[in-house]
Amino acid sequence: MPAEVLPTQYLSLVLPAHVVSGVLLLRKRPLGYVAAPLLLAFDVLMAASIGGMMAVMLLRGVMASLSVAGGMAVLSFTAGVLLIRLLRGLR
Repeated sequence: MPAEVLPTQYLSLVLPAHVVSGVLLLRKRPLGYVAAPLLLAFDVLMAASIGGMMAVMLLRGVMASLSVAGGMAVLSFTAGVLLIRLLRGLR
């Protein structure tokens, strides 16, 4: 059975990048301050697009999960709040 692209991409690239970015931020390294906002912006857009896709599927009568759409909305909002707080703290 072929692997799905999105979970594979997330687990192999994005998730480790988040961990490295977090460690760099904790160590106050400059690369952490560059990578963290980029990854948080990616999280906002990715969660919003997945949630939007679920919502459109539900509106068109295709089997989809409302809880996934709601969860992605919460994740997108949370990542957005964290992004704003991080950017305000960089001033």
